[in-house]
Amino acid sequence: MFKPDKKVWIALLVIVAAAIWFRVAGQDSMALRADSLEFWRICGQQITGSQIFEHWLEIMGLSGQFPFPMASTKWFVDASGLPLTLLSLRLPSILWGVLSVLFAYGVGRRFAGPGAGLFLAAMLALNAFHIQMTREAYYYPPMAAGAFLGLWGAAWAVQRWRRPEAESALKKAGYALVNLAGFGLLIYSQPTGLFPAILYAAVVALSEIMILVRSRRLAWVPVGLAAGYLMLGFPLLLAPWGLSQLRQISSGELKQAALKALSVSQESMGTLVVKGATMFAWGGTPLRILFMAVFGGAGLWWIAARLRKNWEHALIPYMLIGVFLSFLYARSQAGALFEPRYLIGLLPAYLLLLALGGVALMGWFKRVLPDRQPFRSAALLAPAACLALSVYPAWLCTRMTGQPTPYLQIQEWMNTHLPSQTPVLVDRWFEPWNELAVHPSTNVIFTFTVPNEPVDTFVKARWRDTAIEFLEKYPDAAYMQVAKTYWDVPAVGPWAWPEEYFARHVSLRNEAGIGLRKLGLGARNDYYAANTNRLVVDVYYNELSDVVARARRKGSPFVVWYGPGWSYTKLWRQIQGDFRDWRVLPGRAVLNIVNCTENEIQAAVTLKGVALNGAKRVYVDPTQYHEFQANRMMSVELNPMVLKPGDNPLTLSDALWERTQIPLLIESIEVKRRPAGS
Repeated sequence: MFKPDKKVWIALLVIVAAAIWFRVAGQDSMALRADSLEFWRICGQQITGSQIFEHWLEIMGLSGQFPFPMASTKWFVDASGLPLTLLSLRLPSILWGVLSVLFAYGVGRRFAGPGAGLFLAAMLALNAFHIQMTREAYYYPPMAAGAFLGLWGAAWAVQRWRRPEAESALKKAGYALVNLAGFGLLIYSQPTGLFPAILYAAVVALSEIMILVRSRRLAWVPVGLAAGYLMLGFPLLLAPWGLSQLRQISSGELKQAALKALSVSQESMGTLVVKGATMFAWGGTPLRILFMAVFGGAGLWWIAARLRKNWEHALIPYMLIGVFLSFLYARSQAGALFEPRYLIGLLPAYLLLLALGGVALMGWFKRVLPDRQPFRSAALLAPAACLALSVYPAWLCTRMTGQPTPYLQIQEWMNTHLPSQTPVLVDRWFEPWNELAVHPSTNVIFTFTVPNEPVDTFVKARWRDTAIEFLEKYPDAAYMQVAKTYWDVPAVGPWAWPEEYFARHVSLRNEAGIGLRKLGLGARNDYYAANTNRLVVDVYYNELSDVVARARRKGSPFVVWYGPGWSYTKLWRQIQGDFRDWRVLPGRAVLNIVNCTENEIQAAVTLKGVALNGAKRVYVDPTQYHEFQANRMMSVELNPMVLKPGDNPLTLSDALWERTQIPLLIESIEVKRRPAGS
């Protein structure tokens, strides 16, 4: 048989192994998102972690973020020598997550012994919110680790004050290290860590002052802690990305933009409390809420029963209330959204409350059940049941294809189902040159019409009209709804036109994300939009036969269909403010003009376009060619032609393409009837 201490370490090893698996498994199938795209972009550049600190505002602008998480990720990638992959990019976050599990054991043990430590560590290892946070390259994983260290260190400080005992120099050094490491991680990871850091540091400072008053002699521990806090905190006062940045984003246009986004989000303090309480625990279904209420109530009873002798238990309500109030203050200053992740600083205290509730319930079972087997084992039912509730959501986290948008699913479908070089209009204008640029298709071209954020811009630009114009101009183009942009804003509302216009529709679903949404355990507000925003991506498209059938129903005589060889581009990056769309003729492409009537039609076809950076001679057949002068918009009418009913393919070619590489940018193609005999 194992000795008790060995059993504890074996159990902790199993818990750590589980924590690793739930954070590593399935990483290659989970797409990047939002800020994690910046981690990917920066870590792929020839820049050092130190340079990220030095040039943070140049790299990110006034982002409201601190450089440590990205810099430490870059240090890890460079030092490890690993190729930049989805897994290697996220390994630092995974390591922070696993370290947090070890720190959680230290917290639980400090409050209620090894059993409580193991229970809290197991709860965190299987906690769906924490798993999601530590499965992506982001700012919060090191902050969460710092929050657990902060609670561990603060409880240790109170116990040193209230229940002094002999300590070795090594133990004192460990105490100082826990507190300083926690403080540093909190203040350098993310601005929302500042207030938890201050709250913990205040408890440590008060405890050390009381120890000093009692002992009447100055020891190296308080001096070292004070020096450490000052050395860690002082750079934030001087660095341009520190408090100076926070002051800038808390005033002027940036604050007003944040407040406008907040008003559109339809979130409130009430929804934040409900989501935070359920999301940090076991979820929002009736059964899971019942568990949260029972364990939370038992935890409060545990605290009340022991508070007179064990003052460290006051840290739990102190942190829950303090962090929440500090967030409300920060939100009033900067207009932050009501996102549960902003409350991650209170996650350790909240999970500890639930864990102590489990310990209390286990003790109650032991008292009321007979002191023999199998009744002694039955006392473990309460903690076992809550851990069992966590396994399925934890497994869903390993099946996620996005957080929440399934970009890799989008990439795979686009590469295999649409014709090469098909333009795909995306409903959110940022996506084509951000998220979809990092998850590019090798087959289609993602694009937008005009900027459509924030909502005022969307309405003023009449974005839906621009989308209809684009899709009717290019009938071969597809339309992809990623965000269902502003459907939830009453002044905008849902959009039914794509369902009516397109004959074909496919939904790309993040099924694991939908499962977490149903449980109330999706880690972001994105998961909970009424329109299944981002969890379900809708792709609409037509084939040529669909467009011809629609044209015939409307009585339209012609369909212009861009066939094989055509590409597409937009020059908005080269020409500021120019959001025109261009079809690109490289060396050879097929233009299919479909006569939708039952009779031959004499037609005139006019190409309007510009040859970019050089003249281009376009052949329609061996005897017919047309010259486009360099960098000059021209309208060229092809020789008159007779269009038979059905397909009339024209092959446009440039014999000099391989040598000159001069593209022809087509703005429009117009087909008109010609009078008979003309």
